[in-house]
Amino acid sequence: METRLTSLWDQSRASFWFVPSLFLAVGIMFGFTLPMLDLTVDFSKYESIWLQTTTAGSRSVLSTIAGSMVTVAGVVFSLNMVTLSIASGQYGSRVLRSRMEDNTAQIAMGSLLATSVYCFLVLRTLQDRDDYVPVLSVNAAIIMAIACLMILIYFVHEVASEIQAPRIVEALGYDLNASIERLYPERIGQARPAEGEPSDDEMEQFHQDCVAVDTTAEGYLQGIDVSALLHAAKSNDVTIELRKRPGDFITTGDAIADVGPPDKVDDDLLRAIRETLIVGTNRTPRQDVNCAVHELVQVAIRALSPGINDSFTAMNSIDRLGAALCRLALSEIPSSYRYDDDDKLRVIARPCSFAEVLGAAFNQIRQSGADSEAATLRLMEALSTIAARVRREEDKEAIEDQLKMIDRASRENFADETAQATILKLIERTRERMIARREDAQDDRETEEEQADDVPTGGANG
Repeated sequence: METRLTSLWDQSRASFWFVPSLFLAVGIMFGFTLPMLDLTVDFSKYESIWLQTTTAGSRSVLSTIAGSMVTVAGVVFSLNMVTLSIASGQYGSRVLRSRMEDNTAQIAMGSLLATSVYCFLVLRTLQDRDDYVPVLSVNAAIIMAIACLMILIYFVHEVASEIQAPRIVEALGYDLNASIERLYPERIGQARPAEGEPSDDEMEQFHQDCVAVDTTAEGYLQGIDVSALLHAAKSNDVTIELRKRPGDFITTGDAIADVGPPDKVDDDLLRAIRETLIVGTNRTPRQDVNCAVHELVQVAIRALSPGINDSFTAMNSIDRLGAALCRLALSEIPSSYRYDDDDKLRVIARPCSFAEVLGAAFNQIRQSGADSEAATLRLMEALSTIAARVRREEDKEAIEDQLKMIDRASRENFADETAQATILKLIERTRERMIARREDAQDDRETEEEQADDVPTGGANG
């Protein structure tokens, strides 16, 4: 349930109706509350220049503010649409998700529309009444109009800033780092040590006897309600192995999971498993780390295209990808086997490995920028930085594969011997860093073993 609420929240804050609707609700509430307070308390008796007004003056002020706020709201909406169009054409349609999640434009439109609706509601109380002066309501409208102007100024500043490539890349990099910190895919149940994992024979027996679960939905798997999935497995005393993970595209009739033992599988369980899937028209980075990776990759690839030829934006994207991969190299990859509180295997979910994320981040950029010396050098610098942080042997092998492909591509595309020598030097430095990291890890393990064996013994003098 929590996962579905989180997904609904992500969809809501990435829309142009949610925040403005909240502001409209507040404006309507004030539009009914403040006039009633004006009828209860006679604010006109207070001798203050800020509270002095007349019925005719109130009508004029309120009507002016109401009309101008609607007009400015239309300008803000148009300006935001132009900004999104430019961002889509320059950096790719994938960046629109990040731009739409920014609340600056939504707050600007919401505040303008809320102020306009508030003024209309207060004007309604002035119809055919010449003895009623809504002093508090009018002054509140003026204050709201001033606040809207300040928000408008800030919105224009943000539009000018956020359309710049570094800001867009920074926002996408922030989403990628947040996705990594959530430990993709999300943890399901409790992990057990490697010696407690099922044997190959047990898994082979499971695959022979399991029942496939097909889906009736079509689209991208945006997320899995992990708590509901674990509850369904525990309640029916079964084991569920997921064939798909967030980010995969599923079609009607696809097998999304295997369940066993088969004698405990019924239609209610199959329906419960299908209901744990969150399927949508596009990918989201909530449980799909490669979604955020591909957004940055698209920016880099478009920047390297002959039509744009913006190597600086491509290098900026590579820097963000390299920083995120450094974070991933130091993170723990969750186990595929997840257990419940009773230490029983319930869910098997494929985690996204470092090698997969590294390939998703650098393969297409390496291919698109094969003839770009600047992009290739920046890729090598990023790999060299990552190599100083990797700990797992399989991660080092993935980096070594990237080094071999970059070496081969540079020999094929760069005629300049100086460029080839520079890339070769960076490749050797990266390999040296991985070797040094391996030796440091070995020294740490030996130190830990020595400390464990060095158990103090008590003598006669204690």
